Amino acid sequence: MRRDVIIFLLFVMVFPFLLYLLIALYEPNVGDRYRFIIDLMVRKQLWRESFR
Repeated sequence: MRRDVIIFLLFVMVFPFLLYLLIALYEPNVGDRYRFIIDLMVRKQLWRESFR
């Protein structure tokens, strides 16, 4: 079970970055908006990690 959880967390963390890269390649202006969202997601993730 733990391995499944780790794979899921990796997928959740990596997928937005892949999505951002795709969007950034096609739509630079939209990419800036998504960078802001991903920034917030990363900060939230780091915030959670620091409380473990």
